[in-house]
Amino acid sequence: LALLLRLLRRPAWPALLAGTLLLGLVRWEAAQPDPGLLAAQYGRPVALEGWIAGDPEATGQRVRFVLLVTGAAIGEGDGQGPKPAQGRVLVYAYPPAALVSTREAPYFRYGDQLRLQGVLERPRPVGDFDYPAYLAQQGITAIMWSGQAEWLAQGWGNPVLAQVFAVRRRMAGSLEAALPAPEAGLAQALLLGLRGGLPPEVVADFRRTGTSHLLAISGLQVSVLLALALGASSWLLGKRRQLYLLAPLALVWAYALVSGLAPPVARAAIMGTVYLAALALGRPRSVLPALALAAAAMTAVRPGLLTDISFQLSFAAVAGIALAVPYQDRFRAALGAEPGVAAPWWVVAARRLWAGITVAVVVSVAATLATLPLVAFSFHQLPLTGVFVTVLSLPVQAAMLVTSAATALGGLLHPALGQVMAWAAWLPLAFQTALVSLAPGPVVSVRWPSPWAEALVAAWYLALAAAMLRPQGLALPRLVGAAPGRVRALLTMPAPAGDLPGVRRGAVLGFLGLALPLALIGGLLWARVLGGPDGRLHVYFLDVGQGDSILMVTPQGRQVVVDGGPGTESAVRALPGPLAPWDRSLDLVVLTHLDADHAEGLLEVLERHQVGAVLEGVADETSPLLPQWRAAVSRSHAPWVQVAEGHRIALEPGVFLEVLNPPAPPWRGTGSDRNNNGVVLRLVYGQTSFLFTADIEAAAEARLARAGPQGLASQVLKVAHHGSQTSTTDPFLRTVSPALAVISVGGSNRYGHPHAQVVSRLQAQLGQDRVVRTDQQGTVEVVSDGRSLWLKTAGRR
Repeated sequence: LALLLRLLRRPAWPALLAGTLLLGLVRWEAAQPDPGLLAAQYGRPVALEGWIAGDPEATGQRVRFVLLVTGAAIGEGDGQGPKPAQGRVLVYAYPPAALVSTREAPYFRYGDQLRLQGVLERPRPVGDFDYPAYLAQQGITAIMWSGQAEWLAQGWGNPVLAQVFAVRRRMAGSLEAALPAPEAGLAQALLLGLRGGLPPEVVADFRRTGTSHLLAISGLQVSVLLALALGASSWLLGKRRQLYLLAPLALVWAYALVSGLAPPVARAAIMGTVYLAALALGRPRSVLPALALAAAAMTAVRPGLLTDISFQLSFAAVAGIALAVPYQDRFRAALGAEPGVAAPWWVVAARRLWAGITVAVVVSVAATLATLPLVAFSFHQLPLTGVFVTVLSLPVQAAMLVTSAATALGGLLHPALGQVMAWAAWLPLAFQTALVSLAPGPVVSVRWPSPWAEALVAAWYLALAAAMLRPQGLALPRLVGAAPGRVRALLTMPAPAGDLPGVRRGAVLGFLGLALPLALIGGLLWARVLGGPDGRLHVYFLDVGQGDSILMVTPQGRQVVVDGGPGTESAVRALPGPLAPWDRSLDLVVLTHLDADHAEGLLEVLERHQVGAVLEGVADETSPLLPQWRAAVSRSHAPWVQVAEGHRIALEPGVFLEVLNPPAPPWRGTGSDRNNNGVVLRLVYGQTSFLFTADIEAAAEARLARAGPQGLASQVLKVAHHGSQTSTTDPFLRTVSPALAVISVGGSNRYGHPHAQVVSRLQAQLGQDRVVRTDQQGTVEVVSDGRSLWLKTAGRR
């Protein structure tokens, strides 16, 4: 057809475009995934062999990774081992003991060859989210929850990518060591694309406010980084030569590499590269064709990207920000942020700070407007508060990225350097988490029937195109210039006659831009200097859900943690409340027994804190957590002490711990030996005492009660086993004779804790107000001066 048109002396490009369209349709059909052998085995036990084709990430006790399958044995197999097979499977597996004892979490590594056993499951939608389609974009057609994993070899995969993932893992460790939770998890998500360290409540806040896109590394973050890097590079190097484009290019790809080269990041980096190429060629106004070229190249390789919402959001965000960049000068001039004439250095600094804030606001508004209809259409939500939260958040995005990177890289050089950098990183990260926590919600649900939804999305983008591409340019700067007189005077603040032009405006901006941050930093420094021990004993029963975790702070500042809660992040998320965010030292860590709801959180405590000593009771060889616990204690380099009844630990003069259980020899044949051999501690300070009973049951309570009240009576009782019916017997309770009982328990737990009979028994002896629960009151704090007790609770119901 093209040849015929040329012979007829007509343009041949319509025929070439039609041919390109046909080739695209053929490519689309050829790219449809073949479910293959694995998809036919849903619900059946299989044994898979393959190697890990990505960076594994810890999710609770299991580790999540993508397995590139090389062989499979269905059911019991034929005794000849796995047969050749292909496919990608999303795996959740327990790490084998061989890896736990030799590696740090998450134990599995990119390129590990494994043999896994488990049941294949079909991916299913999660609410309105099409999870199967999301996995299909990555070529994943099945999910396996593996009960047994065998490590075979290492070194498969790309060696360069293996090194990148190793650096990424070390940077994540630097952030964990330097920053408290949840700021460490947020820094990992923004810088490295690792979201496993984010507390569920923080993720829920981002979802509630419609700002989940701020957590995902995509076109939004890469575009903000590119815009700020481009501005800084042009300011430092000038635009006379094209060298100023090299620094943003290198920064974008370095960021993409350390974040794991996830598909959204790679797409955003390619789009950013095309945009920089357009600037280098002197054709910045052709950014939309350049981005279209990048999209065409990527969809030629993976046609399914067209239906991927992350690809659509990345493309829209980059396009929106790129179109807004040429109008930044107009905004700066309209808002009085231009440098102007010569002025004192502090005025110039304040103006530059104000100009940076202006650019950040322009970038955030552009990205939000460009992605808002896609969010509403794909997720059936209109995040009204999300627009304002995003505008307020984007100005600190650059600060979070830069300071988090400095903290991670500084920690690689030396832990002390990472701690210093963490001071700068903590402030913007804490601002972001506080902002989404305090922002109102929820988002507004939007459900328009087709074809109205598609029509509204199209109308939105047509309106944006009309506003951005009109010959006279964007109208918003002129709206600012035509603002009412008082607003205009407030923004520009003309100087009085005889004064240096802009000095009054510079003085105000200088105060806001320099004095307030300096005052805030000074306040944080003084808070650290003055935030020492207050001469009283503080005992915190931490709210960690369905588990136990207790923090003791002695009058002279000794810090003891007993148990760590049910999740890897339980204790490390709860400790920054009672302790300063920068405090990473613990004098003593105590493990009562190796149940997951007590021990799992301590694994992360040992990884992130400097521990003076580790104390535990009977070693339970049957616990699946024993290899991980032993490895974590070994890596902590802390002295390890095994204790039994009769041990006494002097924390400081006048404050000591008595070990009342386990007996020597330990319990055997009780039906629950692990619980009954738990470490029971009695903390004594002056005339006050606390009894921490772990998960002991009636048999152990009876043995302790026989010793009489002289060695057991305590003013504060930590109720055993979360208020289970098997514990807190009448004879034991009468012997202890507490004035206050604390139940550490998770709300609406599947065990029915605390049992109604136990609660009634406690309230009958102590009174209703003397029985407190972490699921109702949150973290419970008891303060003692050696004579009296004070109770403090979060008051949550």
